[in-house]
Order: sequence, then C-alpha cells, then structure tokens
Amino acid sequence: ELMWNDSSPENGFSPNQRGPDVKSFGPDVTLKFLKENDLSLVVRSHDVRHEGYEVEHDNRLVTVFSAPAYCGMANKAAFLRFAAKDMVDGTAVKDDNIFQFEARPLMTAKKVAVLRRRVRAFDKKHGVQR
Repeated sequence: ELMWNDSSPENGFSPNQRGPDVKSFGPDVTLKFLKENDLSLVVRSHDVRHEGYEVEHDNRLVTVFSAPAYCGMANKAAFLRFAAKDMVDGTAVKDDNIFQFEARPLMTAKKVAVLRRRVRAFDKKHGVQR
C-alpha cells in the first residue's frame, strides 16, 4: 500500500483526492511498516514532487520523482545515490546523495557537466566502482 498510495502528514490511512482506489498514509503507517520489516527507510516513487523529491515522516520516507516537467508541470526531477556505509549507519539521505535536474530543454551542456561531476565526486568519495 505504501508504494502506490500517497504520503500524508496525518496519521493513519485516509481518502485521497486522486480517486476511490487511492489512499493517503501517515507517519504512523510508515513507522509500522519499517518496524515490521526491520527497515530504517522507505524510498518510493509514483508521486510528483515539485523539487523532484521530498523527505517526510521523520526522515524515514523519501519520495523521488524522476520525470521533470511531468504533464507540463514545472516540477524538477531527482534521483538518489547511496553508498553502502550510509545505509548501515542510518545517514542515507544527505544533500550529496540527492541529484536534482530539470527537463532536457533546460539542461544546458554546462548543467549536464556539473551533474556528472557531482556523481563522479560522490562515487570517488564513497569508493563506488563503475
């Protein structure tokens, strides 16, 4: 239910404006899911976020949306890149793990180069081999 429904700041499950088969879930639902499955973080998608991502529910839920300018909207897109040590020590979501980008017509060669440098720097810092 967490993956295909939408997050909410309100506890529990509640109706959702997207239709009768879609619900909203709150921080208590996220926490219960994490405890029952011995996890510390849920990363999900399928839900547009203006900045391309959003960290919610006491940093235990991250929604990532990778389609910039979705259906003509002005949203950015994002992707996350984690290093194994970040997953172990519970610091998975940090600024240098989040890569935001805009729709391609707005992505100049300079912006693409900056994004590539950030990914390479992340890889080098965390010993990621390609």
